[in-house]
Amino acid sequence: APASRPPLTDEQPRETSVVVRIRPLLAEEQEAGIFPVTAVSGASVTLLEPRFTVKKRPAVNKHTFRADHVLPGGADVRTDTPPMGVTDEALYDCCARSLTELAMRGGVSTLFAFGQTGSGKTYTISHIQRQLATDNEATASAVCIEMFMSIFELCGDSANDLLNEHRPVQILEDVVGDIQVTGLREERLASVAQCQALFDEAAKFRRTASTERNASSSRSHAVARIRMENRAVSEAEPGLLTLIDLAGSERHQDSQHHDAARLAETRLVNASLMTLKDCMRHRALALGGNGAAGKGSGYVHIPFRRSRLTTLLKETFDLEARRPCRTCVIACVSPGVHDIAHSLNTLRYVAPIRVVRPANAARPPVDRRDPSTWSHKQFAKWLKATSHDCVSVDKLAPNQETGLQMVRLPEAEFMRRCLQCNGISEKKAKDLYVSFW
Repeated sequence: APASRPPLTDEQPRETSVVVRIRPLLAEEQEAGIFPVTAVSGASVTLLEPRFTVKKRPAVNKHTFRADHVLPGGADVRTDTPPMGVTDEALYDCCARSLTELAMRGGVSTLFAFGQTGSGKTYTISHIQRQLATDNEATASAVCIEMFMSIFELCGDSANDLLNEHRPVQILEDVVGDIQVTGLREERLASVAQCQALFDEAAKFRRTASTERNASSSRSHAVARIRMENRAVSEAEPGLLTLIDLAGSERHQDSQHHDAARLAETRLVNASLMTLKDCMRHRALALGGNGAAGKGSGYVHIPFRRSRLTTLLKETFDLEARRPCRTCVIACVSPGVHDIAHSLNTLRYVAPIRVVRPANAARPPVDRRDPSTWSHKQFAKWLKATSHDCVSVDKLAPNQETGLQMVRLPEAEFMRRCLQCNGISEKKAKDLYVSFW
């Protein structure tokens, strides 16, 4: 049986968290006399921008950004030595462990790595992938989870399978609004070695090109999707963990020597990145910034159909989605003074994503059609009427959970609690979950 977990509270982590990872200066940068301009204090990072005043006097502009976590680097990212104080396990614990646990319980988890080309995105994602493979082999078998992985890349409006000789795949929305990826090879994960081999195979086919900043810059978004089926509760929807290594962002100055095809490619990459930011920001605003299921004030449009990437992630952004979702954005930053414009751009990109609900924010009014506004007593009343007293509230909400806490409960966990009641089948548990939403 799954290990017991602490009860949910109204102060759960926000749906979207932001982690800043600062790579160390490379050896060649140090030899060239490039100096760092980043300063870290707790969960804040400050960029010190040298400039001259109108009177030609030297000055420094300070730009401070707050994140959920800041991970400073201390070793060359091109070696096998982990950054000082940030081992693979620590990186995974900070960014991905809670996402994996949610996906195992039937939720939808997404992790992005964003930053300029050469800032360490692919390095960061690859180390998270390596730790994910190691950590999940024993965990998955202990909680009766089967994992299936597919890896593909998105470049503009095209998508190609990185595990099947770069064959094209289609990302389509079906008649009921679900997103389907057709023509994609999916592998059942059986061991750490096999999982790592699949990641390595995909990396060989990924599209790269030389840029002003990086000799082998990733020019596509690489998407690894891990579907997690719960064998103990077969009626529950599989959980989904998506790891995305975004294409490196480029400014106009970096692309001025590109040909027409490369310029068009850069425009598509930058457009998809802006759409992604808009979707994450708008969802956070709509939910009040605290991951609650209650709507914020006014209507908020989430433009997920503007790009293939955000269309693929529709369930992550959909306000009506019935599964709990959680997202982590890793902003990868170069510490050098020569990259300060890029670093500022990266931090300004992720800053609006981190929406913090005011401490004195009022709770939404009770709405009988919106379970997230219910008290425990109101949830118990609904449960008694809907289940015809067949499901005990003491089994389904043993810690006096409110409606908001029950909304955050993944489907597999909701059904597992229902199945503790006599005479309840998986189908009845599934029907009760659907009616709750």
